[in-house]
Amino acid sequence: MDEIARALAVATEAAVAAGSLIREDFHRPGGARGHDDHAEVDEEAEVLIRGKLLTAFPEWGYRGEETGSANLDPPPRFIWLVDPNDGTRSYLEGYRGNAVSIALLRDREPVLGVVFAPCAPDDDGDLIAWAEGCGPVTRNGAPVAPPAWHERIRDGDCVLVSVDADNDALVNSRILAPGRYRIMPSIAYRLALAAVGDAAIGTGLKGAGDWDYAGGQALLRGNGADMFDQHGVPAVYTAEGESHCRGCFGGAQGPIRQLLSRPWREMLPRRHRHDPTGLMPPFPTLPPGRHVRDAASLRRAQGCLLGHFIGDALGSLVESPSGSTAPARPPESPVEMGDGGPLQTLAGQPTDVSELALTLAHTIDRARRYDDELAARAYAYWLRSQPFRIEGATATALRAAPNISLPLLVRSADGGYRIAAAHRDGSVESVAASARAAADAASTGFGSLTRASPLGIFGHAMEPDDLASIARADSALTHPNPICQDACAVYVVAIAHAISTGAAARDVYRFALDWAESGCQTAEVRGALRNAEVEQPSGRAITRASALTALQIAFHQLLHAPGAQEGIESVVRLPGPASAHAAVAGALLGAVHGRESLPARWRGLVLTCRPVAGAPGVRRPRPEVFWPTGALEMGERLLWVGAADLA
Repeated sequence: MDEIARALAVATEAAVAAGSLIREDFHRPGGARGHDDHAEVDEEAEVLIRGKLLTAFPEWGYRGEETGSANLDPPPRFIWLVDPNDGTRSYLEGYRGNAVSIALLRDREPVLGVVFAPCAPDDDGDLIAWAEGCGPVTRNGAPVAPPAWHERIRDGDCVLVSVDADNDALVNSRILAPGRYRIMPSIAYRLALAAVGDAAIGTGLKGAGDWDYAGGQALLRGNGADMFDQHGVPAVYTAEGESHCRGCFGGAQGPIRQLLSRPWREMLPRRHRHDPTGLMPPFPTLPPGRHVRDAASLRRAQGCLLGHFIGDALGSLVESPSGSTAPARPPESPVEMGDGGPLQTLAGQPTDVSELALTLAHTIDRARRYDDELAARAYAYWLRSQPFRIEGATATALRAAPNISLPLLVRSADGGYRIAAAHRDGSVESVAASARAAADAASTGFGSLTRASPLGIFGHAMEPDDLASIARADSALTHPNPICQDACAVYVVAIAHAISTGAAARDVYRFALDWAESGCQTAEVRGALRNAEVEQPSGRAITRASALTALQIAFHQLLHAPGAQEGIESVVRLPGPASAHAAVAGALLGAVHGRESLPARWRGLVLTCRPVAGAPGVRRPRPEVFWPTGALEMGERLLWVGAADLA
């Protein structure tokens, strides 16, 4: 083994060992030790790294953020550059995405990079490594082909920025258009993610130095790109390994020059966000020390929400006209996510189908439990926000009756909503008809089913019967028909079982069917589950807004689709209300197959979708509480709250 290959092996071992220390500190009750920009584990991690590197290569130079320099007088040919925990401030605040960064310079040029995010996207971590002459860039041990670098920023391209960027989503969206942004704590990890194609550009906009970016720069060079300073020039190093940039940008030169021609210094405003709804958490992550250690269950929880949002976004682009039995897409046509469709959405944008699920998720997170009164008030807020497909008469009625406590939503045949509202004191104010008559008119509508998936994540540790009671209570707010309630109950019980056990698709189906035999009161729901094994609805039945239809389609795809992607693609090719059917199926499939079963491009468009008023391309702006950008964090929040609820 030559010295560079040996150096890569030693650096990788050191990064993983240091990452283990950092991860344990991350999970301490109350959060990691430290404050501001310094965590106590930073120095502990670097002492470990420094010892391993200098023991293996005692003649080489060393520069570290925490322990200083060694062997630099006179400057040697080889110099290690180490940041033991890049992104410390965000790490201490509870964000995932900090990283260990180790680089090696040879004659002032980065020839080795190892970047390890020990807590992102989950506790299995993300290890990206490369060294000159040692083969391709690898990610978690697997080779990564060079991305298709482009000359300009393209529609939907992701630019990685610091966690402050959401202080002004409009400014950042305008500067980066037609690209989008996603927040990530560590400069080193942003550059590494760009190197493997998860983003078009990784940035550091507050100033950075050698140990921050050298590892990421090496990875970018290993895959045919580079890291540039604020002048568009590749970063350079002194004989002692020093380097400093006012701004650093990793990726292909063309898009970076395009970004540098814009007012990029305005991308990190200092103002704070304001949440008028009272639903959103102060940060899009969990409080320090309240994270989920079980990486596999976290992947399934996140897959559930992402599958829901992806199915909705894809289905909304191709929904058939009401009553049409023609397929929404040709059977073999590609399924692509983009802007437009009948609702004129941004690529990845939730419609009413997912906005209600997000509303429910925020309510559970805020209260740390399910509460029907809180949920009802949150749904009433959603109704007042001028959402998709809501009828004008409904909005007018709500403005005239702000004291509504329990809204009863009814989705009509043409896809709109009508509302009948019951007050807590028992009096009834009718908009479409009486509350019960209006609810019965939609008897088996799927409105409550399409928002129910967060209950499956939250209830992953509950007894099935207890979780079913919550699902029925939530359904009863808007769809009190027993069929709707039973459909929601068995659906969330299946999701919870998948998330908590990791059971295979057929085992999840068998569990749901067995539970339904005694847990469901309605023969129609039990019949839909049995029928799912042999067929899915067709003809006129598939065009109806029916909980039974949506449930049967979801379980049929669970049994017969090879994975989440294939199942969602199959559903969005069906006629009828594709967004609802694909969202219900997508959440179930995502819960079984996990986050990584969903294509990276679909996930990326959902996680960067910010339909903020005034931003380029946004035709249907919506309040931030309905954006899907925090889906990964919300999946973890619901999982943690559900476990904490029983502690």
